Amino acid sequence: LYKVKTSKHIVEYYKQKTEDREPPKPLITSTLQYGAWYLFRIKPKKTMKIAQELFEKGFITYHRTDSYRISKEAHEKMV
Repeated sequence: LYKVKTSKHIVEYYKQKTEDREPPKPLITSTLQYGAWYLFRIKPKKTMKIAQELFEKGFITYHRTDSYRISKEAHEKMV
């Protein structure tokens, strides 16, 4: 192990690879609530209160939905 840490290493070959990935889907209400509970132990009622406050302050768009569909207007603004 000591020999590995102290000896020099030379990279002889490197190929940069690019990969197109889809962005993650927007959160639906149930996954938002689950994620808030799982990560921060925030109860669903408080999660929705925080989401409502963020919406009212303009930090997020409409948050109370269980659909992944996005309107044409919203999609055009994102693109």
